Amino acid sequence: MVSIDLYKQEVKELTELLRNEWDDVRSVAEQNDLSPTNTFLLSFIEDEDENETCLFFNTEKGLYLYEKNEDKISFKKVESSDVEKDFPQVKVVEDLENFDSW
Repeated sequence: MVSIDLYKQEVKELTELLRNEWDDVRSVAEQNDLSPTNTFLLSFIEDEDENETCLFFNTEKGLYLYEKNEDKISFKKVESSDVEKDFPQVKVVEDLENFDSW
């Protein structure tokens, strides 16, 4: 089992990329009314065909799953219980108030 600290490190790095470097991922969040200042990127997966999957958590609105496969794009609200098997990083949501000290 992976340590919660490794998930926190991953989420910290991904969120910093979302807020500071990844314009395309930040644009996905903003186009769906998720402000980068209170949105965290819990997971980012891209395959060799440039298909993407992102799991966002917004402190006011909750969890959102973004999937881009070929020409199909999906952005939907999800519950942690529905995605925790595929995205164990959702466990860090409970400690996001301490994000700056991770």
